[in-house]
Amino acid sequence: MHLEVLKDMEVILDGNLIKFNRGELIHTENSYKYDPDEFEKLANRNNLYMEKVWKDQDGYFGLFLLRKM
Repeated sequence: MHLEVLKDMEVILDGNLIKFNRGELIHTENSYKYDPDEFEKLANRNNLYMEKVWKDQDGYFGLFLLRKM
């Protein structure tokens, strides 16, 4: 997903000045679909483990809390 800057602006984020120009596209999101077991393996390969998982009642969506190993 991308957001488009509607006017020139400056923002201070964590003490850093960031300048955005009108018309600039800001990449804000990637969306990937993983089976929970596949996602856990991917996390483990990157030195993360799943500490907690929240799922909707049908199991269609999940929110995963990851921690460093």
